[in-house]
Amino acid sequence: MKKIIWILTCLIVIVNFVQAQDQADAHLQKIKKLIDEGKQEQGVTEYQKLLVKYPESIDIYRLYQNLMRELNRTEELKKECKAKLDKNQQKAIWHYFYGRLLEGEALEQEFKKAIELDEDFFWAYNGLGYYYKEQAKWSESIKFFEKTIGIKPDFVEARHGLALVYYEQNELTKAEQTWHKAFELAPDNLEIKLGLGLCYKAQLQYDLAIKAFDSVLQIDENYWKVYEPLIQCYYAKQDYEKGGSFRQKIKELYQQTKNKEFLREIEITIDVVKSGKKVIIVKEMINLGRADTVHLSFNGYIPEHVSDTPFQVVSAISRKIPEGFAVEYGYYENSPVAIDVSRRTTKNYSEFPSYRQILTEAKDILEKAK
Repeated sequence: MKKIIWILTCLIVIVNFVQAQDQADAHLQKIKKLIDEGKQEQGVTEYQKLLVKYPESIDIYRLYQNLMRELNRTEELKKECKAKLDKNQQKAIWHYFYGRLLEGEALEQEFKKAIELDEDFFWAYNGLGYYYKEQAKWSESIKFFEKTIGIKPDFVEARHGLALVYYEQNELTKAEQTWHKAFELAPDNLEIKLGLGLCYKAQLQYDLAIKAFDSVLQIDENYWKVYEPLIQCYYAKQDYEKGGSFRQKIKELYQQTKNKEFLREIEITIDVVKSGKKVIIVKEMINLGRADTVHLSFNGYIPEHVSDTPFQVVSAISRKIPEGFAVEYGYYENSPVAIDVSRRTTKNYSEFPSYRQILTEAKDILEKAK
């Protein structure tokens, strides 16, 4: 009889757990819908309600933190999180949550404190992996990602981070292998599919890259990150019609989205034209008030994988030049390294001159502006 009671009790616990998980998932879907509709503040309120039920859910609290930071409410969030940390100094989870809101050594110290309190707290190892990745401390980053995976082999986020480190070091074989392992664990993960596509693209395997990017769009056609490398693949294959159709698609995505602030920083590098050491990068801004602008950047030094990591102008001085163009001179560490030429229009995108036409017209100006 005692054994039967024990089995029934276990079954009840399992059923209650599954029901609670289903309810949490349904609530998270509701929040995602609110955010997609541009109702971020309502999303914050719903996250706060959910956290009353699950106050130490790492997945939920991280989503809540991400949204608060997107709304520029980081300082408010820091005070909230610090108050909870002060009451829970011996809990690794709160050092981790607070550390996520910090930068530099302060972030590093909180994550290490979390590990000191719980040597198997894989979230902190993973956080340090990403922190060192951003610092370009590759060996340290790899060490902490591998430690994370050693504790939790099915943790896809760590495998993705490790693949990114290999990719950014141009170790493409290792990156591909690592992303493939992550793909086996999470075949519908869009970041993993995107990573594999980028890896194929960097190896000039454009058909495989397009297949990977298409698989992303089959799940979510509004996944804006995939459009830039997909467009570049089609232009590399000289399929300008297909590439142009996806350029139009992302323009439509910008117009349709109710959360335009989310897309405010999208910059698409369409094409890269090299002539000796000189490079012209053709870019488009999908931006508030600038959705019909084409940029042509010219610089004498081009980093590896420039089409994946468009050159960022640190500061610029603009002036008007003839023929309807505007030119911006980019500087880095007081040295001129780029000229950004654009032709602005208020016309509909369908009437905008082709980038090749603009490129041809701009070459003379670029030569004179050297």
